[in-house]
Amino acid sequence: DNAKSGQRSYYELTIKKLSRCPQFGFATSGLETSELTPGNGVGDNAKSWAVDGVRCQKWHPGNREKYGATWSAGDVIGLAWDGVKRAI
Repeated sequence: DNAKSGQRSYYELTIKKLSRCPQFGFATSGLETSELTPGNGVGDNAKSWAVDGVRCQKWHPGNREKYGATWSAGDVIGLAWDGVKRAI
């Protein structure tokens, strides 16, 4: 559980097709799948952090701030987690 342990993680993903509100990020092992519902995904609670390349924002815990650039299909997105700072 890198989100809790103070470790650092990184992964990349390729945007195949954009949805209306794509949020990608990291979550603690305490996040229950029942907490992820339409309109309430990763970054929308205290157990997760996310970025959104359509609205150009980052999220935690449901709070948002301007972040990054607009994503397009074909983009490769890199996501890094700093468990010491507890931030993406």
